Amino acid sequence: MDKICKTCGLVFPATSQYFQYRDKASGMLKPHCKMCTNKGDRYKKRVMREMSVKEKVCKYCGLTYPANLEHFSFKNTHKKILNDCCIGCEEEFLAQQKK
Repeated sequence: MDKICKTCGLVFPATSQYFQYRDKASGMLKPHCKMCTNKGDRYKKRVMREMSVKEKVCKYCGLTYPANLEHFSFKNTHKKILNDCCIGCEEEFLAQQKK
């Protein structure tokens, strides 16, 4: 079973490897992945190497795409983090900005 991180929109397996427990006794997981929960850059880099992200959900259209540069561009501020919106939504947004 997969789970979508509420912060970054990435899809991960719903396991303790990717999400921290909200309540370990009941097995409930937090809604944010470990990478988003923990702010340390060293930890984020290590987690990104360990995690093989398969899919990402566009925050604007809600569609799920493979998490690659064919469907998502890099964020301007972070060269290794994919944008929150797909390339189609990004192009549509930029076209509206030019009008």
